[in-house]
Amino acid sequence: MTISKYPFYIEWSDEDQEYMVTCPAFPGLSAFGESEEEALKEAKIVLKGFIQTHKDRGIPLPQPMVAGAFSGKLQLRIEKSLHRLSVQMAQVEKVSLNTYIANALQARLAGEQAGSRILNEVRTALASGLTVRATDPQYTETRPTRKFSVQTRSSTQKTRSVKQSRKNQRGAKPR
Repeated sequence: MTISKYPFYIEWSDEDQEYMVTCPAFPGLSAFGESEEEALKEAKIVLKGFIQTHKDRGIPLPQPMVAGAFSGKLQLRIEKSLHRLSVQMAQVEKVSLNTYIANALQARLAGEQAGSRILNEVRTALASGLTVRATDPQYTETRPTRKFSVQTRSSTQKTRSVKQSRKNQRGAKPR
C-alpha cells in the first residue's frame, strides 16, 4: 500500500504559528511546517515511518478512504432507550432527530480531534524527556491525591518508583 492512498488534512495552527498536517487513518500522526508544502512534505516522511513501524510489528495497515464513497446517508441501529432519549432531547432542542444526532456526532468528533491534538503534545513532551505530572481529581477530596510522573530513568528505577508509590498510597512506610 502506498502512502499516496492516505489522505491528509492541512490546517493553520494559531498556537504553533505553523501549518499542521494530520492523517485520519493514523491517529497521533502530525507534522508542522511554515508553509502548507513544507508541512505536507514532513507529513509524508512521518507517514512512511508509521507505515514501516506497522509492517515491522506485524500490525495491519488501516484501509485508506476512497474519495466519493460517502452518500451522507447512514442507517444506524441503537438501543431503544438511547433512541427514546435522543427523540426527547431533539424535542427539547426543537430540532429533528436527524439534526440532533448529526450535531451530537459532530460534537463528539470535534472533541476527539482536540483530544488527539493534546495527546500528541503530551507524547512530544515525553519524547523530549520532560517530566509530566498529573493528578487524578477523583481522589482529591476523600483520599490523598494520587500523582504520577514520567521521567527518563531505567525501567528498574521506574518499576521500583511505581511500587514504592503504591505502598505509600496504602500507608506503608517507605524503605
